[in-house]
Amino acid sequence: MFRYAIRRCMQMLVTIFIGATIVFFVFTTVPGDPAMLYAGEQPSQEYVDKLRHEFGLDQPIGIQYGNFLLGLINGKLGYSYFTSKPVAPVLIYRTLNSFKLSAVAITLAILVGVPAGMAAALKRGSPFEILIRGAVILGISLPAFWLALLLVLLFSVHWNILPAARLESWQSYVLPALVLSVFSTAFIARMTSSLLLEVNLEDYIRTAYAKGLPGRVVVLKHALKNVLIPLVTLIGMRFGYMLTGAVVTETVFAWPGLGRMVVEAIGQRDFPFIRGCFVVTVLVFSVLNLSTDLGYAFLDPRVRYK
Repeated sequence: MFRYAIRRCMQMLVTIFIGATIVFFVFTTVPGDPAMLYAGEQPSQEYVDKLRHEFGLDQPIGIQYGNFLLGLINGKLGYSYFTSKPVAPVLIYRTLNSFKLSAVAITLAILVGVPAGMAAALKRGSPFEILIRGAVILGISLPAFWLALLLVLLFSVHWNILPAARLESWQSYVLPALVLSVFSTAFIARMTSSLLLEVNLEDYIRTAYAKGLPGRVVVLKHALKNVLIPLVTLIGMRFGYMLTGAVVTETVFAWPGLGRMVVEAIGQRDFPFIRGCFVVTVLVFSVLNLSTDLGYAFLDPRVRYK
């Protein structure tokens, strides 16, 4: 497994390099001049040329790409065009905020979604299963921005129980984590139920029931172990989407996270921040994929890496 992990780490570095290269050239060729945006309305050409020189935009594309790769290797992603702050510290701060919010949301999704899916599989055909399936469809269908605005209106405006925006205390996590976890909770519940129903058709499950074991014991000790691998893959991917794609949630709640930072950077054509955000996105999914693959061997002894 150690050699497999080393090989996957090397593949991860190649993936990050390819992703960073694509991001660099895509956002270098998009319409919009950061110098013109920074200069304001009706600036003089001399002032625009001065800004382009300060930003390094007047250099050949090859030199810009080389400086970008050098900074990526050194962990220095340059300076913001608009705030003149170094990108790396701000990016780390925003990523940590998104990570904490996503960790709370995915934990909530697991604690609610997995038991709900198991209950739906155990109570198949009952009114309880119909209730869970209705809640799952509702959770998947609800728009995140609508739910976020509704919760802000109820809990922050009318009842004044929870803060509506900004990162102030643990209470600030409640509403954005709830909004962020709704879709994942419903999706995990649906997949857990479907996987358990599929496993219940296996011969060893029928044998366990024929031996007189209670349904709860059969599900927990026999069926659940065989759905862990696809479930872990699903949870890992959902965590990655939460961490890097919570644009709507972070925007509504003014959360200082990675998703909101991407929106702000794209609107300002702040290329150093844009590149840094997408490099972090590639890194996050690469690490999650590696962690998920390595976790298979611990969940299923039949899995071996050679």
